Formats: sequence, C-alpha cells, structure tokens
Amino acid sequence: MVEEFKLKKEFTDEVISDTIMFDSVLRWLFWEYFEIKPEPNNPKRETQIERFDRYFMDQMGASSKLGLLKEVLEDLYPGIIYPNDFENKFLEFHKLRNIFAHSMFPREVNQKTPYVSRTGSWEELYQRHQELYKELVSFVGGCTARFGPVK
Repeated sequence: MVEEFKLKKEFTDEVISDTIMFDSVLRWLFWEYFEIKPEPNNPKRETQIERFDRYFMDQMGASSKLGLLKEVLEDLYPGIIYPNDFENKFLEFHKLRNIFAHSMFPREVNQKTPYVSRTGSWEELYQRHQELYKELVSFVGGCTARFGPVK
C-alpha cells in the first residue's frame, strides 16, 4: 500500500473521539430541551433516558439529528442565524467520520458520490474534520449556554 494512503491510527482515534464529544453536546442539549433528566432512585427514569439515547441518538442518522437540532434551536432562539453553510458542514462532519471509521482509502466528501481525494491524503480529510469540529462545537456549544455548562 502506498504510504500516503495508509491511515494513521491517531487520526482515526481523534476523529471518532471528536465526533463522540460533539454528539455528547447534542445529546445534552436534547436532554435539557426535552427535560430528560436523571432522578435519583428512579429506575424507570433511567430506562427512559437509556431508550432515548439508544433509539434517538445512537440510531439517528446525521440528517435526522440535523433536523431535530434545527427545530430545537429555532424554538429556543426564534430568528436564530446559523453559521454560513451550517447544514452542509454538519453533514460533511459526519460523513468524514464515516470515512475514517469505514474506509481503507481517503475519500473526499461529495454530495452525490464519495471519491478518492485529490491529494490521496488522510491528513487533508483529518484537517477538514478538525476545522468542522471546532466550528460546530463552538456554535452548538454556545447555544447550550442557557442551560449552563455542558455536563
């Protein structure tokens, strides 16, 4: 295998970790919005939270998460202005995660079909994921301010 096509474990680890962190921010925002909060000594509530995580967060695709996120944010902040190209960046962020998790070759994200990146570089895709992560976490994290710090 050509060296530039060889995936560095550190890239994958960080991309997956950052995606999990971003999903945790979304999960927390949704918990607060829908008032899904743990209650001490209430096993039924714990089961409800676990089901929400399993059926809504873990099984929900990026497009569905984006739709729910936008509805929640528009309810919390009527007239909210999203960062430039927010929807495409949100979806690209998750597509890049999937490339790192499921592909042996670096592919560039394209709306219709994924294809081998122009440079054939994992680093190019890794850098793009990092840019998107910082931008998305900054925006969505800022939107959680009304609930206090992310837990």
